[in-house]
Amino acid sequence: MDLLTVDSDRKYYVEYKDLMKVIDRRGKIPEYLKHESGDLLHEVLGAYTDHTNGHVDYRSLIEDIRDFNYEQANQKGGTGGDL
Repeated sequence: MDLLTVDSDRKYYVEYKDLMKVIDRRGKIPEYLKHESGDLLHEVLGAYTDHTNGHVDYRSLIEDIRDFNYEQANQKGGTGGDL
């Protein structure tokens, strides 16, 4: 819902900085993953970011998170999906 307030056109793209504000405010993510220094969070978000305009396709990100197989990822050698 926070992203939809920023994305009034409902194109499901937001600026990277706006997504990071929502993650900082709402996300239960360890602090070390939030800092922009090549960390895993920024690497994952980069896969959903159009680097020409800095917009993040948050709809695809959310769909991939929903489809992610956490049980498989926790098994030795499993990847759990595309994330």
